[in-house]
Order: sequence, then C-alpha cells, then structure tokens
Amino acid sequence: MQADFSIIGCGSHTATLVPDVAANRLLVYNSGSSGTCTGFEIVEIPLGAITSADVVRRESMGRQCHDVALILGDVMRGVCAGGNGFTVFRMNPDADGNGSLDDPQTIHNSGPIPDVTIGHAAAFTWDGEYFTFGHEPGGGTQAECEQRDPDRFRTLWMYETETGDQVGKWTMPRPQSEFENCTIHNFGFVPTTDGSYILVGGDYQAGTWVTDLTDPANATTVAFSDPRRSTPPSSPPPARGRAIGTTASSTSPRRQRDSTSSSSTTRSWPTRSKCPSSIPRP
Repeated sequence: MQADFSIIGCGSHTATLVPDVAANRLLVYNSGSSGTCTGFEIVEIPLGAITSADVVRRESMGRQCHDVALILGDVMRGVCAGGNGFTVFRMNPDADGNGSLDDPQTIHNSGPIPDVTIGHAAAFTWDGEYFTFGHEPGGGTQAECEQRDPDRFRTLWMYETETGDQVGKWTMPRPQSEFENCTIHNFGFVPTTDGSYILVGGDYQAGTWVTDLTDPANATTVAFSDPRRSTPPSSPPPARGRAIGTTASSTSPRRQRDSTSSSSTTRSWPTRSKCPSSIPRP
C-alpha cells in the first residue's frame, strides 16, 4: 500500500492497536488530540521492519474521534466516540466489497445526542451485538455528577451495533458532591461464562461501578466503590467551569453542603440487586 504523504498530523490522543498477522503488520488507529480533526489516522507498522512505520491514510468518520473501540474476529466492527455522538464502522467487506482493516467503511452515524458535547468512549459486548457509549461533561475536571446536574451527565447508553438503535441505558444512582470531579470515564465488558453483559467502569472521584446490562432495558447495579473525596471538606466548593482543586472566584460562590452528607467510604452493593435511586453516604 502506498502511504499518503500529504496527510497533516493532528497530534495523538488515543491509540488503538489493530493486529493484521496475515499481512505481517500492525495497524494503529490514531485519534488526534485536536477537536478540529475528524476521524483518525491509520498507521502501518511492518512487523519485520518496525522502523519503517508510516501513515497510510486518514479515515473520516464525520466527527472527531476521542476514542476508537474495536471488536475483531467474526464481528469486525468499530465505534468512533467523539464530539456530539458516535460513528459505527465495519472492517470487513460488505456486499459490494467495501471495507477492510486499512479502509474501514461507515455503517451509521448517531447524529447529535442531546446534552453530549464531548463524546468520550465506547465498548462492545463480548459478542459484538451491542455497544455502550459515554461522554465526558466538563472534560473530566469538573463536578458534573451533582444532584442538580442533568441525569444525562452521568448516563451510559447502550445501542444495537448493526442498526444504531438505543436499547437501554444506565444512570449512576449516587450523585457526587461539588468537590468531586466526575464523569463515567472509561469502561469495558468483562468475560463471563454465562453469556451475561457485565460492565465495569472507572468514574474519577465517583469510584468504580459494576453494572449488569444483560437485559439492556433494565440495567442493574451489581457493585460499586466510592472512595473518600480527595478535597478536604473545609475547602470552598469550586466555581462551575473551574477544575477541581483550583481556587474558586469570590464572585462565583457555590453553596456549601453539610460535611456529613459529602463524606464517603468504600461500600459494596449486593450482587445483581436493583440499586436504589439514591444511595446515602455514610
């Protein structure tokens, strides 16, 4: 394959490795660090000459790709998560022969999803039938999981891979304080022996959550750990729009919550039980 030397780089934020042993090479889907760059670069690394790596092409996904999730094997699908939604693509030939590892083809585009401005990540179920999509309100540095914030700020959505139809969602049931930066940041499905869809996610100061999405329309919380916040209770709450840990402007006061309501400790929830809409902090 001839490399496209006219490609102008957009930086590198997230790299997704794509093994292609049959062609004796490793491909890298490189998501740029600039929000003005759409899609991702495809970099080819010959296994027998790794110093000869080169950019093959830029694959446009119709949006900026913050992260790229893949499932190979018999499924051969990918999701570009970024901007105001996601784009699903194929890496195997369709009926017309279009689609390959180094020339993916778009299947469908979500269009704008309400309240989503920083599409962040996606993850496929073990069989590739579905995927989850999440976003990053506040860029991960702000307290966006408060009780007063929209539920969508702490929600994951689940979609059917081939159609893009939404089949379910899960909203973190435990709001965080104004001291805790929080989004549903990174997540992935764990292997199971019974075919269930169990998702584990890390959510900054909201801790780690385990969710059963086997019945996507009735997602249940399996377990969680919510660590003690890193900011001392005596600190003033940060102003909206400032990173957690920076000094809040005196012209932008935030209400001070009772310290007993915002302290936390590690807890767990009974396996496969419904998580109540509000889990009190100890």
